Amino acid sequence: MKKLISAGGIIVNKNKVLLLKKEKAWVFPKGKRKEGESLVQTAIREINEEIGIMVDKEVVEIGTTNYKYITNEEQYEKTVYYYLFFVEDVSINIEKSFSGFGWFYFDEALKYITYKNDKKILKNAIKKIREIISSPLNL
Repeated sequence: MKKLISAGGIIVNKNKVLLLKKEKAWVFPKGKRKEGESLVQTAIREINEEIGIMVDKEVVEIGTTNYKYITNEEQYEKTVYYYLFFVEDVSINIEKSFSGFGWFYFDEALKYITYKNDKKILKNAIKKIREIISSPLNL
């Protein structure tokens, strides 16, 4: 079984989160790590490639997902590291592999997200956002 490492982002603008439509699934932007890249560099590059936005290098770690899948009779085990990014720019330019996108309120997004692992990641992100907002340093 081949092991793959990917990284991606939970993209937040005010009180909405970005989801991408890929085939029949609603997902977060993410992709495979290239040799020599840090996980954060991978997340930033993939976000730029997939949605055309340059995100800030100041990130908040959200968590990881792990899953297995089979493609062309080869088995893979994939670990995806997720980071939280806040953006002002909501003009998205999605790459061809996606059929659409949407900015969703958090509770809406939890209904649309296809995979249980991704729902868990969004719940972690919401928790982190609440911590940031209630932090005494965030005046």
